[in-house]
Amino acid sequence: MGATKFIKGAFTFFMLMMTVAINTDKNAITRLGFEPNYLVMTLSAVCITGLIVHRGLALIVSVLVLSISANAPQDFMLNIGVDRDYLLAALVVIILSPLIERIIA
Repeated sequence: MGATKFIKGAFTFFMLMMTVAINTDKNAITRLGFEPNYLVMTLSAVCITGLIVHRGLALIVSVLVLSISANAPQDFMLNIGVDRDYLLAALVVIILSPLIERIIA
């Protein structure tokens, strides 16, 4: 069972790292006020992976889809009619909701 958790964690980390690093100059990290370098991208991917790796597949898939959408080029998302900041807010809520539930309960 330990190997399955490791593979799930490694896959989640790799996918989050790739989605954050795709648009280095215009991604979610820049909009949060941090300088976009690979150390910050790696640390954010590790933190998010640590928070969601023990959750279900639906949560991981939704985080990956929202991460890809939040880091998509702004022109592309505006043509669809979706603001990237709303997607970033939904991503933060989905990531932090299990942690907040655990603290409150």
